[in-house]
Amino acid sequence: MGFTTSCGMQQRKGQDMADKVLSMLGLAHRAGKVQIGAFLAERAIADGSCELIVLAEDAAPNNHKKFSNSAKYERIPLLVYGTKETLAHALGRENTVVAGVTDKNFAKGILEKYQALQRIKAQMGQ
Repeated sequence: MGFTTSCGMQQRKGQDMADKVLSMLGLAHRAGKVQIGAFLAERAIADGSCELIVLAEDAAPNNHKKFSNSAKYERIPLLVYGTKETLAHALGRENTVVAGVTDKNFAKGILEKYQALQRIKAQMGQ
């Protein structure tokens, strides 16, 4: 029984961390540090203000290719995370495919939350 409880707690902790990734993204948006949508994200990448690209897992293949190439070329971290709906919900929008985080500290915080989530998932064997 102790194992089941422990495993359940680990699963809940993983869900909390997932919520923290999206919450941090939403906080960055409310602070005015996120460019939402392909056009605005591309502009932030081009002008050098983008510190992190967050791309929905279910984005179209051409968007994956475009933003992956941009991230490599401009040396910007790319986080493929969530769905269009979960990103949209976190940002108070409808159907968001990509967002560019323009603040270095918010970008760092989002990546740290994501990495913590990955460590928890690895411990759970997922």
